[in-house]
Amino acid sequence: MAWEDEELHDIGLNIIVVEHLYTKEEIGETSEQFDYFKEELELELRSEIESSIGSIKKLEFFKENPNGVVKIKFNSALHAEECIKVMNGRFFDGRQLNAYFWDGKTDYRLIRESNEEVQKRIEEFG
Repeated sequence: MAWEDEELHDIGLNIIVVEHLYTKEEIGETSEQFDYFKEELELELRSEIESSIGSIKKLEFFKENPNGVVKIKFNSALHAEECIKVMNGRFFDGRQLNAYFWDGKTDYRLIRESNEEVQKRIEEFG
């Protein structure tokens, strides 16, 4: 079932987005590397969040998104709100996390180039 189908009536109140949890370099170049990385990070996130905040219903990673995005669905809007309070602005592996409610529309599967990638592409074009 799609995220949108489940939550149209309650847009984003129990779904949050966390950015900068990983980099393209960390996830590797192959599907096997990504799957291993994702499994390890998911275990770490579930362990920490579920032990201190509340139950996670679903986690979704966006491999192609350069912002290291994970969407987290909670059983409760209160747990989602608490997770934002805990995660937003926190540092993880040297990166500052951004955590916020999902707007119900943004598709994080879309590939967005980082500023460095745009500049490199422009220079190569030339």
